[in-house]
Amino acid sequence: MASRFATQRQLIRIFSSILCIAGGTLTVESGGQPTWPSWGGPSRNWITDESICFDQWTGGDPEVLWRTNVGTGYTPVTSKNGLVYSSGSRRGVETIYCLNAEDGSVQWKHSYKSELYSLNHDGGPAAAIAIGEALVWSLGRDGDLFCLNAQSGEVVWSTRLDKLLGIKAPFYGYTSSPLLCGDRLIVDSGVVTSFEMDSGTVIWKTRDYGAGYASPVLADSPTETRLAVFNKFGVVLLDLNDGSEYGKYPWKTEFDNNVAAVIPHDNRVFVSSGYEMGCGLIQFEEDTPPEVLYRNQNMRSQFQSCLYHEGRVLGFDGDIGKNSLKGLDFETGEVQWEEKNLSDGSLVIADNKLVILSFTGELIIGDIAGPGFTELQRTHVMGGKCWTPPTVCGGKMYVRNSMGQIVCLDVSCE
Repeated sequence: MASRFATQRQLIRIFSSILCIAGGTLTVESGGQPTWPSWGGPSRNWITDESICFDQWTGGDPEVLWRTNVGTGYTPVTSKNGLVYSSGSRRGVETIYCLNAEDGSVQWKHSYKSELYSLNHDGGPAAAIAIGEALVWSLGRDGDLFCLNAQSGEVVWSTRLDKLLGIKAPFYGYTSSPLLCGDRLIVDSGVVTSFEMDSGTVIWKTRDYGAGYASPVLADSPTETRLAVFNKFGVVLLDLNDGSEYGKYPWKTEFDNNVAAVIPHDNRVFVSSGYEMGCGLIQFEEDTPPEVLYRNQNMRSQFQSCLYHEGRVLGFDGDIGKNSLKGLDFETGEVQWEEKNLSDGSLVIADNKLVILSFTGELIIGDIAGPGFTELQRTHVMGGKCWTPPTVCGGKMYVRNSMGQIVCLDVSCE
C-alpha cells in the first residue's frame, strides 16, 4: 500500500510539473485579469503581450498614479488580483509589503530582522515575491524564507535556509528569486531545494553547488520538466520531479558573480556573465557530455539578465559604466546590432517594444521589429539608483530605485 501511495504522489508531482510548464506563459489569467506573479513575469522571461500606449502621454511623460516607499532594496514588483508586492530594509529590519494596485495604500506588511548586505551597493532584499492563488513566498537577503497569506499577510510557514540546509550565505546574501511551479516552490541557494508550497516540507534537494545570484528558470519545451540554474559552479540542468542532475557545465566567473539568469531554448542554454567572462551557448543532450556551440566576448552581463526575442539575445554587454546595448544572433553569438549610446539599464519587452529603465531612471522605449533598435520615446521617471527591472501589469508600469521608492505609471491605452 505504501509503495502504491508513493507512486500516486510521484504521478501527481509529474502532472503538476507538466501543468507548471504549460501554464507558465499566461500573461492574463482565466478571469481576464492581467498578472505578473513572479520574477520576470508569467514566463520568467521579462516579456508581456500587454500594450504600452506611449504616444498618448501628455507632454511625452506618463501620468504618475501613485508613489510610495518600501525601504532599501532591489526587489522587483510582482502583481496579481489587484495587489502588488515588494520589500525593503530599514535599520536592520526587512519588510514585505502588500499594496493596493490602484492607490499604493498598504494592505499589510510583515517585518523581520535581517542583515543589509550593502557591500559595493545599497543592499536590502532583491528576490522577487512569488504569488500563487492564495499564498505568496518571499526570500530575504539573509535567507529568511516566508510563505504568507496573500490577502492578510499571516505567516503560513517559514524557515531559515542556513539552518535548514547547513549552508552559509554568499558574499552578497541571497538574491535568487523563488520559482513557483505547480504544487512546489523551487529555491536556489547553492543547494537547490523543492518545497511543498503550502507546508514547507522538503520534497527534494541537491548537493551544494555553491550559491550564485541568478534566478532559476524552466526549460521552454512543453514536454520537458527540467530546471535550469546558474550558481557558483556554473550551469546545472535538473529534473524538476526529483532534482536529479540532467547535465552541468562549469562557468567560473571572478568573485563567483554568476548573476544574470540563463536562457534555455531547445536543449540549449545561453549563459553570460561579466568581468570579461563573456557568453556561450551550451547544448545538453541525454547521455551525452554538454557541447559548447560557441563562446565569445560579445555579451558580458555583469548582473542584468538578457532577453530572448525572435531568435536574438538582447542585453547590455560590459560592466557598469562601460557597456552598450546589443542584439546577438542566438544561434551563432554574432553581433547583429549595437547601440553604443545606450548603457546601464534593465530590459522588458511589452507588445514587441523594448522597454529600458536606465540605472539613472530614464525610461526608453524602442522598436526592435527591424534589423536594429529604433528609439521611439525617452523620458525621466525617477531619481536614484534604478537597478531593478520595471514591471508591466494591467495598464500600469511599476519602477523602483534602491532607496525603496516605487512609482506607479499609467501606460494604459484607455
